Amino acid sequence: MGWNPIGKVTVTTSGTPVQINPQAVNFVKARTMFVSTPGNTGLIYIGKKGMVIATGVKVLAVLQTGTVTLIGDEGAGMEFDTTDLYLDAATNGDSAIFSYFD
Repeated sequence: MGWNPIGKVTVTTSGTPVQINPQAVNFVKARTMFVSTPGNTGLIYIGKKGMVIATGVKVLAVLQTGTVTLIGDEGAGMEFDTTDLYLDAATNGDSAIFSYFD
């Protein structure tokens, strides 16, 4: 049990969500952590497949540069599949670092 780093995810083209982890990792009672990389020039969006940042459809969280957000609650019995999580950015080339705790 502990933090499992997936690594840095970069959005090449704003408006085109990037799958955070194409390798399936299912975990229960877990928490995910996203860190918006310092040096980003715009907002980072975390969401599910099919998210649209212009309307907020399927967006789970929005991060400003250098901020951290946690999604999930290790005590709530939530189940995640990392292949369901996507990242998008307001600016081409911005990124975030993704980890999960199980």
